[in-house]
Amino acid sequence: MREKWTTRPACALLLMSAMACSPVEGPPIVPSIASPETSYLNSSSVIDRNNPAAVAGAATDIFFGKVVESMGSTERRGQLESQFSIEVSERLKGNAAGRVTVNQRGGVKDRTVVVESGDELLVLGQSYLIAARFSKDQDWYTLIPVAGDIPVTGNGSPRAKVNRPPENRDEVRDRMKDAIAREIPFAPSGATGTAPSKTPAPSSPSVPPQTSSPVSAPRPTS
Repeated sequence: MREKWTTRPACALLLMSAMACSPVEGPPIVPSIASPETSYLNSSSVIDRNNPAAVAGAATDIFFGKVVESMGSTERRGQLESQFSIEVSERLKGNAAGRVTVNQRGGVKDRTVVVESGDELLVLGQSYLIAARFSKDQDWYTLIPVAGDIPVTGNGSPRAKVNRPPENRDEVRDRMKDAIAREIPFAPSGATGTAPSKTPAPSSPSVPPQTSSPVSAPRPTS
């Protein structure tokens, strides 16, 4: 039986290792089978992701870190989400430190990569600039899609291809520090991404002050 196993083609071992791969390492590569399809989420955003000041205002935490572990996926909140463990190397805003859990919308389901349009799943071993909102209930940081997971240069060793070319870390740092200094406060109940209007609100019609009628003092009686 042992001899029969050792004479099997090497692709059997590749198949077993590919099936064990976590989504963050890229789509499973199976010999003679086409790569998984990609499904893009076209959700609306309440912030202007092209405006760094709006991104900085929406994020509770902004930091540099490297993906060190893929923790799996969940749909318990009604949508596919994936969690990754990231080692924080530098903090620009917030309190993130050490190893933290970052939550990303999307994942791999039924051999289909599901991800926000213009984004990609975090890659194991890659360093990123992360802009995210902390959830106390979940104890994780949900990143802002596209603008909140910027691949950067550094000492990372990606385990899969990163489709977006890593940007210079120093340039990204300078850009985000400037954005934090000019950040636009996040307003969940309304649109953000534009500077707040300085036009004073129209005042209500003035009401003349009410005056009381003079009260005559009682006349003395004899």
